[in-house]
Amino acid sequence: MFLKANLSKFLNLNSSRSKARSCYFWESRNLTTYSDACVELKINPKITIIVVAKRHHVRFFPSGSGPGEQDKSGNCLAGTVVDQVVAHPTEFDWYLQSHGGLLGTSRPAHYNVLYDENDFR
Repeated sequence: MFLKANLSKFLNLNSSRSKARSCYFWESRNLTTYSDACVELKINPKITIIVVAKRHHVRFFPSGSGPGEQDKSGNCLAGTVVDQVVAHPTEFDWYLQSHGGLLGTSRPAHYNVLYDENDFR
């Protein structure tokens, strides 16, 4: 009920923007809102906030040409994770090729951890 009401309010306030892009503009006060809701419900979860972006210009290509190194369309295999060299040196981020592409060059998703109480790093 609480999440539904707040999400509806958020989407109504940001109806002029794309729904996918509006998630980027959540402010830190929303974390306080979720923490307050957890206190009301008498639960103490650890919270991690991750933003996923697909609208970027990063592409990855397999280093080899064998069947175990690329899919049928020449893209990296599904499940490929890139978390070094290309990722930011101080921020907690990575790229994940979550699925194979049928046509053209596949775009990996870029994951940024904004807040982490679970100490995943």
